[in-house]
Amino acid sequence: METLKTTNPAHTTPTVNHSRVKLPKLQLHPFSGDLTQWTSFWDSYESAIHTNEQLSEIEKFNYLNSLLERSAKEAISGFALTSTNYHKAITTLQKRFGNKQLIVDTHMDALFNAEPVGNSTRGLRRLFDSITSHIRSLQSLEVQSATYASTFCPKLLSKLPHELRLIISRSLPSEQWDLDVMLEAIEKELNARERSGVTDVCQPQQRDDKSTAATFISAIQPNHSTSFTTPNLYVGSSKAVLLQTAIAEVYNPKNPSSTLKLRLILDSGSQRSYLTEEAKNSLGLTRVKHQDLSIATFGASKGDPRRCEVVRVGIVTTSSHDEILVLLIVPHICEPLSAQPITTCSKMFPHLSSLTLADTPSSDTPLTVDMLIGSDFYWQLTTGEVI
Repeated sequence: METLKTTNPAHTTPTVNHSRVKLPKLQLHPFSGDLTQWTSFWDSYESAIHTNEQLSEIEKFNYLNSLLERSAKEAISGFALTSTNYHKAITTLQKRFGNKQLIVDTHMDALFNAEPVGNSTRGLRRLFDSITSHIRSLQSLEVQSATYASTFCPKLLSKLPHELRLIISRSLPSEQWDLDVMLEAIEKELNARERSGVTDVCQPQQRDDKSTAATFISAIQPNHSTSFTTPNLYVGSSKAVLLQTAIAEVYNPKNPSSTLKLRLILDSGSQRSYLTEEAKNSLGLTRVKHQDLSIATFGASKGDPRRCEVVRVGIVTTSSHDEILVLLIVPHICEPLSAQPITTCSKMFPHLSSLTLADTPSSDTPLTVDMLIGSDFYWQLTTGEVI
């Protein structure tokens, strides 16, 4: 009897269809010369192109040229497109931008010179993400946060809005500040704001002293018609106009002992704060960076593109601590303000007579404005109390 061979379907090995998943096209980000971006750029470029054996040296050189911008592109601009020059170009870039100590210094500068933020949740998120990004980059360069935490923690705290400083200080377990604990507390508060949908906290800062918003008042001479348009201010009236001005002691953060008295005007309608070139030179301030802006004057349909210097200025307050402001440099802020002695103005506004004002012109000499405080620092210098 012939036995038939049968196959048990339960033990049949299925045919496997090996198909390769098509991955999305790899997009390499250009490198413009920012030292903090060199490591990530080189790691991506080396993996995708430099070690790719399917590409010739000329092709790699073409890819390299297409991915470089600004100072990075200028660094190898003299090399002709040859195989030998490709390796020379790589060596040049590594020497120029791959110096580990310079990269570390750049990350440290970015940490300590980060711009302070107001009560904007979006601003806090940008600051937090930037700080943690630099810390991670330093860790990848074998620089641990414990080596600089004792000096950076007070700096980081000073960049936060006042009410958040108090919250963070309470959360720190001891006098020895721990950077990881501080960042965790900031992130916890930030996440709470984002969950609640809070984008801006516009509550005025409360100070220990009893000064009010009225301490920032100057007077335009009554019955004297003024009408002028400037890059940042428009005033037109035939009656007395009260403006928020103050005489403040300011200083160069690099030389706090040498102060200079300047007149400032508070303008919550301006998004940014400004300082005149003359005041910058008098204080001996150095540029932190450049910033491209579009400055729109009152009633303008479009902004005026302008490249401004950015500086840091210290200002003495009546509270227990000074403020460090980040200001944009402009040729001038507004035309001199027409003023009168405050004693005369008090007759029209009797409630001013009992107040200690921050700006008390003694004559009708025009008042020069050296600084404009916009909404980015407005609530750090006023209490918001109404008289």
